[in-house]
Order: sequence, then structure tokens, then C-alpha cells
Amino acid sequence: WVDAGLVRQTGSLEVLKTIAEGSAPAPEGVEYEFTVTCTDPTVPAVTVEPRTGSAAAGGSVVFEGLPAGVECTVVESGTHGASDVAYSPEGGAVTIAADQTVEVTVTNSFPWASFTLVKELVGDTADLEGVTFDVTYAYGEGEGAVSEAVTLARGVVSEPVEVAPGTVVTVREVAPVQAGGFQPWLPVVMSGEGVTQ
Repeated sequence: WVDAGLVRQTGSLEVLKTIAEGSAPAPEGVEYEFTVTCTDPTVPAVTVEPRTGSAAAGGSVVFEGLPAGVECTVVESGTHGASDVAYSPEGGAVTIAADQTVEVTVTNSFPWASFTLVKELVGDTADLEGVTFDVTYAYGEGEGAVSEAVTLARGVVSEPVEVAPGTVVTVREVAPVQAGGFQPWLPVVMSGEGVTQ
């Protein structure tokens, strides 16, 4: 960069990509793209071309060779399903300092999904009272695997279980002891939005 025959000092801008505490897990293998736009408040005639770069969650990208004194703003161009994007400093705006690296942190929050369980009775057992049903649900693999048991009474909705969007949950029911005077239990039918029997 040259102004009035003088070499202009430069600095760098590092964009750090983080995921908010308490957020659902970020999508795997995603590179978040950033655009850095800069203006020079002292020399308006100087044009600083926008820069683009990307970083994975937990990583960063450095934009080097920016003229000292310019005011730059970082914008994330794709949220990849995030419910909120926060910038620090606020607005993703910083002033470039000579021979220094200034930082902007971009933090995404991802929404959790959830499911509930409810037991319905139909046919001859529709009015049956006092019988409970043991149900298990499981999801995940390896160290992150979850397997839980819950006891359901007819018509009572379980507490919501939060999971990351896209999680495949397997639900199984253990048939209760047959109530006297009724025909044997028929096979359980699982239903609901997104449910495969």
C-alpha cells in the first residue's frame, strides 16, 4: 500500500469460529465462510477490496496485509442452520493496527430437536386402567451412546428429550403382563411425525 509516495504499514485480522455453550452440536465437516469489508476513514479514495475466507468450528482464518487504520467488518455469509450468530466485538467491527493482529470472534448457536413419548390404547383395551408400559429409547454410538428406560401410563406424555437435529432414535416397548379377561396384546404400532415402524 502506497500513499503520497510513502509505504503504508499493514496489520492482520483473525476471525475465530466458535460454537456457543449449551448449543446443539454443530454440523460436522462444515467450513464457515466470512467476508471482510474495509473502509479507510482518513483516505476515502483508497479502495480496499473485500476479502473472503473460511474456517471450521473451533478454528480460525487470518486476513493479512490490511492497511493500518482501516475499519473492517466481518460478516458470516452462511449460518448452516444456526439459530443465532453473535460477533465480538459487537457487529464484527474492528480497526486494523499496524504490525498487529486484531481478532473477531463469530459464535453460532444451533437449536436442539426433541421428542416425547405417549402411550395410546385402542380396541378392547381402550378403557383399561392401571396398566403401565415399559419403553426404552436409544440413540448415538460409542462413548456418546444413550439408552434410557421410561414407564408410561395411558395418555401421559413423557418429558421432552433433547437431541441434535437429525438424530435417529430407536424406541422399543416391552409388552406388559396380560390383563385378565382380555385377548392377548396385538403387536405395538409406532406412529408420529418422522417415525418409521
